[in-house]
Amino acid sequence: MFRRFSAAIWQNSSNATSNSFYGLPLGAVTLAIFLFAPVTAGFAFTANNNELQKIKEAWKKREADFRSARFTWNEQQFSRAGSFSTSLGVGNLGEAKRPPEDIVLRSTVSLEISGLKMRYSQSGETTYTEQKGDFGIIDSKCVSTWNLQESRTVRYPHAKAEFYQGVVRDEDYCFYAYALIAPKPVLWNFRPSDERFSFPVNKLRLKNDREAVQGTECVVVDFVKGTNVYALWLDPSREYVPLQYTVNSRNTGAMKRRVNIEYVARSALWVPHRWDIKTPGLGKPRSSIAVEVSEFEINEKIPDSRFDLDF
Repeated sequence: MFRRFSAAIWQNSSNATSNSFYGLPLGAVTLAIFLFAPVTAGFAFTANNNELQKIKEAWKKREADFRSARFTWNEQQFSRAGSFSTSLGVGNLGEAKRPPEDIVLRSTVSLEISGLKMRYSQSGETTYTEQKGDFGIIDSKCVSTWNLQESRTVRYPHAKAEFYQGVVRDEDYCFYAYALIAPKPVLWNFRPSDERFSFPVNKLRLKNDREAVQGTECVVVDFVKGTNVYALWLDPSREYVPLQYTVNSRNTGAMKRRVNIEYVARSALWVPHRWDIKTPGLGKPRSSIAVEVSEFEINEKIPDSRFDLDF
């Protein structure tokens, strides 16, 4: 049947010499496309699979080379006036704008990782809102640990509001720091294929074209989760570390978040040392976080007592 079909194409092209493409009968051109298109598609499919396999292998190697880490960084969090009014859920604020003006919160953060045990602590400025609508910036501290099965968060109370203390959560919550975006570049780097912290490696889709980020040609992959599309720009020359990460609406395509990360080389590993996180808005970001690592240690012993749940 295939032979009769191809012969018919060629016969028709020979009888219609006026229909040609650069001197070749259109039927011959059609036949060539028919014959070779599946081959070309097969090559593309194989190349994509090979690239995805390289990503998996590089990530697994990085996870195998990593044992522990201590990070300390300075964090500046910008929020535009009114950017979180509707999400406060505190008292009856009516149409009050929160924050009432642009604010910048500064804090010092540390993150310790040993295997899959983690400890997160933050000391610096935070905001408060009381039932009567008062709003301000005060100093606060919090500590969280996670021991593979449950997490515990302690936030030290201050004069303006009551915070929870000694809250124990199950693994579904993971632990307090994981609800925040700021520590994620560290987790993405050292635990890239663990879905609890990073990415569903078996659901990644490879885009055909590479794109430049920070002057580096990157492999672009994405995955779908819920109503969002998550995209990563990976540097193949540095074990496919992510240089950029975005979250876009699956329905509208609107960008919800963008993260850019810079690295330094240390102990045969690429280590994130600076990153910025932006939540888009009109004219300027609705909110942003700028992180600058002040010190870090890689693969140094951390006492198990640092991850105890009893504070």
